[in-house]
Amino acid sequence: MGKSLLKVKFFKSLPFIVFSAVLLLLGFKLIDFGNQSIVPFESDTIKIGVYCEGHGEGFSKVSYRVDSNKAVILDYELTNKIEEPFVALYFKNIDTNVFFQFGDFNTLIVELESPKATRIPLTLSNNKSGFTSLHRLFSNIPFTTTIDIKKGKHKYEVPLDDFEITSWWLRKYQFKDDEIPEMNFNRVNLIIIGSCQSLGPFEKDQIKISSLEIHHSNTVAYFLLGGLLIAFGISYGVIKKLNSRKKVLVPYHKVELAPEKTRNEFEEILAFIGLNYNNPELSLSETEKELGISGKNISILIKAKLGLSFKEYLNNLRLAEVKRLLKETNRPISEIAYEVGYNNVTHFNRVFRKYNDMSPKDYRDS
Repeated sequence: MGKSLLKVKFFKSLPFIVFSAVLLLLGFKLIDFGNQSIVPFESDTIKIGVYCEGHGEGFSKVSYRVDSNKAVILDYELTNKIEEPFVALYFKNIDTNVFFQFGDFNTLIVELESPKATRIPLTLSNNKSGFTSLHRLFSNIPFTTTIDIKKGKHKYEVPLDDFEITSWWLRKYQFKDDEIPEMNFNRVNLIIIGSCQSLGPFEKDQIKISSLEIHHSNTVAYFLLGGLLIAFGISYGVIKKLNSRKKVLVPYHKVELAPEKTRNEFEEILAFIGLNYNNPELSLSETEKELGISGKNISILIKAKLGLSFKEYLNNLRLAEVKRLLKETNRPISEIAYEVGYNNVTHFNRVFRKYNDMSPKDYRDS
């Protein structure tokens, strides 16, 4: 009798078991575990190089070395020869006709540590067929992002979607963002790690890169797969429970509700943005989540009342504070950019120029 009951329960659960198995098999088929390692460094396929803002006396000093664990160490000292000094370490294939195939991956993972650095830029230099030429300086198309560095050794996962085209390159060729073709990162000729953007002149620092690799980030796939299994399990359990219950009619009367107070959603939106504009993570979706007002309605209200998109209004707030700080203080431009919510200096410079037809430095000088 007991065996028969177990058999009946098993067959009733069979649809759930089969569906779960199929979903797991499909999920593992879709999840990609491949990666390409660049550090720990092997000299037979990859070449390392360094550069700074200029050559000769007075310019920044830079060198690199590879330790016994094949980690790459960048040593540098910035100077005040130019307003924004920099140094950089780059990785490239020894064969110049071979590129890093980032198009097959979606994430750059770097494990590093530094005693002083807090903000380090990463750049992917793209060889664009039909545009890049050995006879044309700066004709590779650079895409950059910045990572915030914690104390000690840590791994940082950087999605390719975080990389944006570098503003100085757009100025050099007088291109607009929408004039640049879609990049698939299949012809990356240089992976570049730069010096800290917040260090002052004559400060010595070191960046140690213990690992650097490009691979697929399957975080979304894992969550999606787990969510589907959980949702299916809950639905299956609820349906079984409902089917086993008897229907009972319960008499009830309507509850009279007091009229709701009218919300002034526009004032709520402006107040929230005004308090949080210096948060680099502030976005339309974040505002929607915090206020409980749909992103569509937020955009419609701002457009109707101010004639601006959400992004335009946010940039106007940030740039108004930037102008005040440029006028009233002598603080470094990069520090001002970070304080008002721009976590990428090149992106900040591009936005400032777009809205003011001049660079932040020119604005301060004027």
